[in-house]
Amino acid sequence: MLCIQEHWYFSYEKNDLINISSTHETQAKSVDDYTEKENFIHGRGYGGVAIFWRKDIDHAIKSHDDGNERINVITVNLKEHPLCIINVYMPSDNSNRDEQYKDILSQLEEIIDKFQCQYQILLCGDFNASLHRDNRPRDKCL
Repeated sequence: MLCIQEHWYFSYEKNDLINISSTHETQAKSVDDYTEKENFIHGRGYGGVAIFWRKDIDHAIKSHDDGNERINVITVNLKEHPLCIINVYMPSDNSNRDEQYKDILSQLEEIIDKFQCQYQILLCGDFNASLHRDNRPRDKCL
């Protein structure tokens, strides 16, 4: 398994990302997946999340559409230890993004509540905050 953040692909470019490896499957979201395309200026993308897994375990993987364009969710249906992998790319430390940060935390909480009874949860990604500091608003929020 490989979870990445900031792949920078727009939705029309995701096939390039999906076709990187012939031995892996990919679930990817882009910054413009849920937004009108004309809101974006042509150039490089930004953000984006993806999860890669080997094709030989594809039968055990299910992709879920939970969360916004900054969140990937897949479940791995193993007999003994079913697993839910949540991959997130949180907004950077910018006061203009504080409400978006809180909204994504709420989405993560809903996703965890949805899956925690049946799956062990593995939360990974770039949180743009730290659990080891306590002086920044994002750290306290996280």
